[in-house]
Amino acid sequence: MPGATVTYQKLRNLQKYDPKPDGGFYENESVVYLDQMPNIPYFFGNADVSASFKNVLRKGNNLTVGYNLLYVNSFWLYWPSLGSTSGDDKNGIPTQVAHDMNFVYSMKNGRYNVSLEVKNITNKPVFDNFSLQKPGRGFYLNFRYFINKS
Repeated sequence: MPGATVTYQKLRNLQKYDPKPDGGFYENESVVYLDQMPNIPYFFGNADVSASFKNVLRKGNNLTVGYNLLYVNSFWLYWPSLGSTSGDDKNGIPTQVAHDMNFVYSMKNGRYNVSLEVKNITNKPVFDNFSLQKPGRGFYLNFRYFINKS
């Protein structure tokens, strides 16, 4: 079953005048007025698809295979209008693409389950909103047992 989400958000700084520490506002227009908000991705999305197979290897055993694509467009870590116009000294979070796969094998009509998930298959750099790199490729194995399955 396929699914997808896409988000585009045009978040701009609409505070025209900066507040003074002692109250009130400065008279000059803020340098970052109408800038794209920093530290927030403005275009991102994901897509996923999965397929289920019944009676795999034995009656009552099912296999589900899934794939997930994650995309985040590049965005600024700090205010884009601060720093030089060349952009050499500006910190940005680069565009990110990650691919994940998962396999779930359930036995005895779901009483026993084994799942394997592989995140970031291509081991590409992926960052959070604060430019901290997330772990690379990861493998996750889970075992689940229902004690009282009705």
